[in-house]
Amino acid sequence: MTELGFGGAERVVLDLCRTMTAQGHTVFLAVMKDLPEQNMREDFKQLGIYPDILKINSFRDWKKIKKLRKLIREYKPDVIHSHLMHPNLITRIANFGTGIPLVNTIHISERRPGQKKFFLMDCLTHALCDQYTAVSDASARFHEKAVYLKEGTIRTIRNGVNPAVVRTPEELQDAKSRWQVSMCTKLLGAVGRLDRQKGFDRLLRLLPALEKHVPDGETWGIVVLGEGAEREHLEELLSKCPRRKLVVRFPGFEKDAASFAQAFDAFVMPSRYEWYGLVFAEAISLGLPCDYAPVDSLPELAEGIPNVFPVRFDKPEEDEKTAAVIAKALAMPRSERRTLCTIESMTAEYLALYQELKEKDCKK
Repeated sequence: MTELGFGGAERVVLDLCRTMTAQGHTVFLAVMKDLPEQNMREDFKQLGIYPDILKINSFRDWKKIKKLRKLIREYKPDVIHSHLMHPNLITRIANFGTGIPLVNTIHISERRPGQKKFFLMDCLTHALCDQYTAVSDASARFHEKAVYLKEGTIRTIRNGVNPAVVRTPEELQDAKSRWQVSMCTKLLGAVGRLDRQKGFDRLLRLLPALEKHVPDGETWGIVVLGEGAEREHLEELLSKCPRRKLVVRFPGFEKDAASFAQAFDAFVMPSRYEWYGLVFAEAISLGLPCDYAPVDSLPELAEGIPNVFPVRFDKPEEDEKTAAVIAKALAMPRSERRTLCTIESMTAEYLALYQELKEKDCKK
């Protein structure tokens, strides 16, 4: 892995490790970067997995890459599985010549600036990977084009999400009090890092248009659960937006955000681009009405769901229309809960792939 912050890819790896260890498999974990202040090391330790923190900060850290190669030789794993672009490239280097099958997983349609050199490195070295997987069809097709692979080369294995723990009405009311939105008659919620990718600035831009839909005598709330580098910028934007009927809160990181999202009347995801959208899948699993930006994997997850609506957060000229759709979602009842892909089924697909590669390796 790249690091052990509370991100989507890290959650997927933790879920995969939890299910695998419960089935009797042995898992070792290596992490490229040093631990952030809020990290998941203790969650892995509870599974008996003690991550090796390599502190690899560039591809010139040859001594640390050699350390990873040494760990591979010590552990002698049946399969190596890396997640995200930089670990994918690092493991190809460290695993070169060992004969151990290597799985690389793409979690994102990578659109951040400054990534061309990594796409080039990926293109030149993808033959060192035995199987490429992606967490969505959209990410698979995007990455195939970026590194000149034949369409269908990358196999899609969706991230698993189990149903959220059901919270009591008292627990949900306590959460609303904690977020300082107890007075709100309707509550629109979002979950994610406070990062430009997540598009929360675009949500704040809608406040004047959305306030027009709040009936007299009512107060609607917007809660964004998460922390990140954009907090100061978002709070500055919020301070410049006068409002009388809307309350907006950024309560910070909430470890079990999915279960507390049951306090929301509707869910919103205004992302500019997206990895998989675990929190979106969790909102769907709760039956929440959802408004989302139709980017990357999100339309895949929304397909066939009755109370989930695409809206154009990228078009300011449509803000009035977008606000109306959000107001409509807040007025809708919840649908039945549905799980798109469970953690157990995700793990089963990966284990089947590992076995497939192991059998191929035995026939060489």
